[in-house]
Amino acid sequence: MRAHGEARATTLNTMMNNVAMKIRYAGAGGVLCAALSMNAWAGNFELNFAPHGNSVAGIDIPVGGVIGDSGGNDGTGFTLNYITIGGKQYFHVVVQDANSDFKQESYTSAVVQNISSFSASDRSFSPDSGGMERSMIGGKSVVNMDGGAIVNWPRARVGSAKDPFGYRVYSSPNDTVGTVVPVDQRYRISGNGTMNPSRTVLLMQASDSSVSIEVYKPQLDRKPRISQTLVDGAVTSRFMADMRGLTYSDMNKDAVVTNTLALNDPGLPVKGGADFDLSFAQKSNVTAGKYIFTPGAGWSAPLDPTGSQGWNADGSTFDPGAYTYSEGGFDVLNVDWTSFFDPAQNPRSQVNLN
Repeated sequence: MRAHGEARATTLNTMMNNVAMKIRYAGAGGVLCAALSMNAWAGNFELNFAPHGNSVAGIDIPVGGVIGDSGGNDGTGFTLNYITIGGKQYFHVVVQDANSDFKQESYTSAVVQNISSFSASDRSFSPDSGGMERSMIGGKSVVNMDGGAIVNWPRARVGSAKDPFGYRVYSSPNDTVGTVVPVDQRYRISGNGTMNPSRTVLLMQASDSSVSIEVYKPQLDRKPRISQTLVDGAVTSRFMADMRGLTYSDMNKDAVVTNTLALNDPGLPVKGGADFDLSFAQKSNVTAGKYIFTPGAGWSAPLDPTGSQGWNADGSTFDPGAYTYSEGGFDVLNVDWTSFFDPAQNPRSQVNLN
């Protein structure tokens, strides 16, 4: 995958990052693949890659379109709506890559208020799942946020829309180099790996000539189904971990796992002799789905010296949630997500990874 248009909207970091899904599986045979389902319906969370809800003026970017010069939009289609479902407000985001078979759609719990007027002292138009939402890299003593002066500081990075990786801190308008933030601290801005997955519904599909992948999470409090199919010459393999029956507090229940491999090679002495099916494995050990997520306290902003308490207040903090696995697991906070970013595919990007 690739990182797209970091200046589109703060809600970009509430998509795949929110889910931060991990699958751990051990058994005889390789780990590969399963099929895509195109349109999905989950109550009022309509998953069909179409606009749903109220549009946000000036945000939508058509496929192939480029809007503004402050970000890195590369022509990927982007739509942001807000909608009330079950008495709660959500951002509805659709991202489509015009240059590949990639689609991603999400609903994320949100704070939607003060849409028509800016108020520095209130949370407004912010995702409510994690990350430091509107936090900036740099302090109010460095640049005045209230009067729109931020636009005169080209090195400034405000929230994850400007810096989806939380990569650098800039100390002044004249600081063109900045200081690189340690990998395990970048989540404070981006929310990568620490956001609450029980506040997000998601559908992501990607494919090329031989591989199709889908992440399908139709319910807030349930884990996703992850599937992949590979068809390459004589090889056909399918993998699926269906965790939709598990909540984020289910540690000891494993997911339904499909893992098959078929090798249609006429040179084999026995037809099907190299095939594999996990359901016939004598000593399979499936741990897919055996993890929990424990939410942290989340985002907060203390009163600043002027008495205001808002998104641009110094001292804002984010207490992250954490994943725990039945058999250990990897540390998502030590993953360098910048490795997924290809500058050649984002020529207008202002993210400085040099």
